[in-house]
Amino acid sequence: MKVKLHGLSVFRLLSILSLVFFMSCNKDTRNKEVLFTEVQKGSVSAESLLLEAYGLVPQARILRYSLKEKGGSVRSLTQDFYSASNPNINFNGRSMIFSGQKKDTDIWQIYEMNLEDSEIIQLTNSVTNCLSPVYLPDGSIVFSKEISADKVKEYALFKIKRDRQDEERITFSPGSYFVLNTLQDGRIICAKIRAGQNDQSQRKLLVMRPDGSKEMLFSVSDLELVRSGFESTDGTIYLFESDPNKKGSVYSLNYSDPLFTKHILSDKVKDKTLSMSYSEPGRLLLSFDDSEKNESGVYEFNIIDNSLSGPVYSNANSKVISIAAIQKRKVPKKIPSEVNHEENTALLLCQDAGFYGFQSEDAAAAKAVKLEVIGKKSSLGIVDLESDGSVYLKLKADTPFRLQTLDAENNIVNGPSSWINLRPNERRACTGCHQGNDRVPDNRQPLAVTKEPISIPRVNELLAKQE
Repeated sequence: MKVKLHGLSVFRLLSILSLVFFMSCNKDTRNKEVLFTEVQKGSVSAESLLLEAYGLVPQARILRYSLKEKGGSVRSLTQDFYSASNPNINFNGRSMIFSGQKKDTDIWQIYEMNLEDSEIIQLTNSVTNCLSPVYLPDGSIVFSKEISADKVKEYALFKIKRDRQDEERITFSPGSYFVLNTLQDGRIICAKIRAGQNDQSQRKLLVMRPDGSKEMLFSVSDLELVRSGFESTDGTIYLFESDPNKKGSVYSLNYSDPLFTKHILSDKVKDKTLSMSYSEPGRLLLSFDDSEKNESGVYEFNIIDNSLSGPVYSNANSKVISIAAIQKRKVPKKIPSEVNHEENTALLLCQDAGFYGFQSEDAAAAKAVKLEVIGKKSSLGIVDLESDGSVYLKLKADTPFRLQTLDAENNIVNGPSSWINLRPNERRACTGCHQGNDRVPDNRQPLAVTKEPISIPRVNELLAKQE
């Protein structure tokens, strides 16, 4: 006797379930395709290593490779380019953006390739180098672009729509910004380096909204360059850092507490890594170039048991400087923008500029009664703090500044801070000078909000003198 469930026999149902189980068990998680940026081995200068970290390297090529088996098929996607590097995969897994040069004398531009038919379109037409592009949830693209700031070469972040219209600069503070990736909360994570000898933002990771607003510290890098970063499906963030004079290491951060959860993954991936990419839950793809241990090429690293397998790809005459797995990803949140280009100012509220979370309870310190706003070249003005330490400012947008508190004799109590930039119409608030700490002032209405904001810069007679 045959038992039927809604017209489907038990025998047939079991057959279907067995087939599904067999297919799922035999699904080769390595049957994936990845993109490599490959360059020839050779000695390069420290400056070249800096450029290589973010993609500007001569005669690089982007390869498409199957991880199904060692020695699988490999195909160059950029044979018509003199150099091409650092691809970023769209969330749908169907296209990539990359930086490239058609000829060796060309400016580096951003291109997009359809991975199904290899059609390529040029997205930028810049007079300076563009690199390190990343897709945003709304379909636009953010990338680093070379600028000249006070005769110093730096890189700022720019955003462009896919239709190549309305290129917009979104970072303005001193230093070089290199975007790494988009987090699932919709913000972008980027590395900022070389903002000056005394700048506290050197070697730090920042996060911001895709319009450049709400820029803030995310974590601190021990080494000079943070070259890549990825958020896993469980919210763990994996990053790869290095110094120009040596190879790098891979570490993870907890999204909920990135400042204090840095964890170096394993001795097996320290001081010899060239590039890193997230492959699948529990696995990373890493490229090495370690002649002493005879490890060269792309390997799989098991995060759970710290095991290393491979190489899944190797070429004795070249090295892989970036990896991007071709896979569909969840589209991050789309954050609405508060930026309004018809406005030329922004607002900043500090609840208590005299609050320092890093001081002990019995620490003897001068009392802050004033706040100085410092621009790139001079002071923008000194303002009195309210009796509760609060201050409410209206500042010129897209004009970076730093803050420091002063006592009654104009001696510095604390600061200067890292660079801050506010986009047009942006509203920011802080609770005091306690970056990286869990302490906050009492929850109360600041006196400063009961008055109109103070405009910065101040009139000339109120400007502080710079030593």
